[in-house]
Amino acid sequence: MDRPSETQRRELILELCGERGELTVRDAATELEVSEATIRRDFSKLVDKEKDKIKRERGKIVRIGHKTEHEYRLELCPHEKNQIAEIAARFVFPNTAVFFDSGTTIECFVRFLLDSNRLEETITIYTASMPVVNEIMEWCFTHSRRLPLNIIGGSLRYLTQVATGSRGWLCFEKDRKILDIAFIGIAGIDESGFLTQHTGEMESKSEALARAKVNVFLTDSSKFTDETERKRRFEKGKVTFANFKDANYLVVDSEIPDEWRKRLEEEGVTVYTPDISIDDIGLDGLAIGAAKTR
Repeated sequence: MDRPSETQRRELILELCGERGELTVRDAATELEVSEATIRRDFSKLVDKEKDKIKRERGKIVRIGHKTEHEYRLELCPHEKNQIAEIAARFVFPNTAVFFDSGTTIECFVRFLLDSNRLEETITIYTASMPVVNEIMEWCFTHSRRLPLNIIGGSLRYLTQVATGSRGWLCFEKDRKILDIAFIGIAGIDESGFLTQHTGEMESKSEALARAKVNVFLTDSSKFTDETERKRRFEKGKVTFANFKDANYLVVDSEIPDEWRKRLEEEGVTVYTPDISIDDIGLDGLAIGAAKTR
């Protein structure tokens, strides 16, 4: 069977993008049996010609009006994520070093901290998340401020826009607790522990956990209850990156199932939800160096 002509190939690209919402260079090259360089040229020509139908993003084209995976996740549980951010903000203190992990719950948390002016120049920030970096940089430019920001390098995972792997942590001594607090996001939870979708993300999360005095996990309750979303999220596999005992605190919305709350508390995790009075949390006087550690 003859390969399609250039015109036919570009029509097929438009059709595939229209059906799926987005199309990567790699997938298009594989399915149409041409080089990635050829597909990149096709994408450029198509975007110039079909500006009202498609747009170009990193390594792919996207149908206009189609939500990317990242945009889709940002819109999940917005009210719950704001509640989580308000509680988690009580763990942020001057003269500390903090790590912000990847994930849309973490991004909403960082945005809350910036909007409420909770981040200041005495707080040293570490992150491997490009969306977190972008949030902080945009805020700094807008407000003419310079927050101490350290970017952990690694292999970029385009889906979550995070640098993965352990290489970026090699400049830090393995056993040195350089972080006062690590704020960790999760993709899911099961009997094995806290889950992510990618081995590289498992490595970077594990490195952060090993270097923090206090680990605070942030998640909305859909990670416990939404089976449809769980199957969609882990259709390509899952990786356990931490045991329950690795979490000092879990901040989650009020819909966490009672059985999971009880299970985590039995494992020694302190669970905070919005139905607990802010005054009852008692974090204002928290001394980071003397906080609960394992």
